Amino acid sequence: MGFGTLFIGYFFLINISYFQYTDIIAGAVMLLALYRLSWVNRPFYTGCAFSVVFTLFSLLELLSSVVDIFIPGSVGIMLDYIAMPRYILIFALTVCILMGIREVAREVDARELSERARRSLPFTVIYPLMAVLELPALSALGRAVAIISIVVIIALLILIAINLVTIYRAYMQICMPDERVREERKSRFGFVNKFREHEEARSREYAEYKLNKKAERDKKKNKKK
Repeated sequence: MGFGTLFIGYFFLINISYFQYTDIIAGAVMLLALYRLSWVNRPFYTGCAFSVVFTLFSLLELLSSVVDIFIPGSVGIMLDYIAMPRYILIFALTVCILMGIREVAREVDARELSERARRSLPFTVIYPLMAVLELPALSALGRAVAIISIVVIIALLILIAINLVTIYRAYMQICMPDERVREERKSRFGFVNKFREHEEARSREYAEYKLNKKAERDKKKNKKK
């Protein structure tokens, strides 16, 4: 399921201290999730493209950090500026994710979830603000910038937590039908079987909803003709 995988990938973004080592995991997992969701609507499709860029960038982050460990100072300038494009990419990814959730939630009449995603969108400006604060030149301003940075970092962590709750609610309320139906063996544990049955029921409900929605649109088109 795409939203469950997306939750795991986005969770790794909470690491703001040593992100050079965890961004590659976050990028790869979110890429997998958004690839699964890319057929749902355009924001998820666009988010999938951004996740490809973010994953490749994360690989550059990791390689640069490893090189700096063995050859100190060799990539110093790159490490000074590497956080800026990182935050811009996460900003783009987050906007796509929230817009995608908003659209699909609206389709399945999950109004509270749709409104929650809409309200979170303006606060994603925190990411570009973090990118600006990462400019090495601002360090000359001293204490004022340090205090602002602490406040923005706290706000950023709160935003990530809120977005994680939104993604988790999307996982609980919206279940996409799988692209192919596959038979699963019965588990020895009863609760696992009940969970699978619940997921299958939600998938069938959503698939039926989409079919009915398409049928309604086709009827309206035929009436116009």
